[in-house]
Amino acid sequence: MTYQKIYFVEKHYEMENNGKSQEWISSRGDLDLDFPSLPYLIDEESGIKMTDPYAIATYLATAYDKELQGFTLQEKAIVDMCQNELKIKRK
Repeated sequence: MTYQKIYFVEKHYEMENNGKSQEWISSRGDLDLDFPSLPYLIDEESGIKMTDPYAIATYLATAYDKELQGFTLQEKAIVDMCQNELKIKRK
């Protein structure tokens, strides 16, 4: 979103020594998310609320910069491969 100069609010939650965030635990029910987890995206313009990081990345690229999804079949395959590589690294 910074790349496209789109205004957004980035929310950070303070983590405690036990790896949990009481702030997140107490506020997640108020966000009306289908699957409350971090990270999450609430796009007030479209009304979309999402929590899966890869679905969020795909949504943002599709909604705000279709070029990031690739144009050709080969480019789209490279985007998919990169996303899957990130999933592996995250585990």
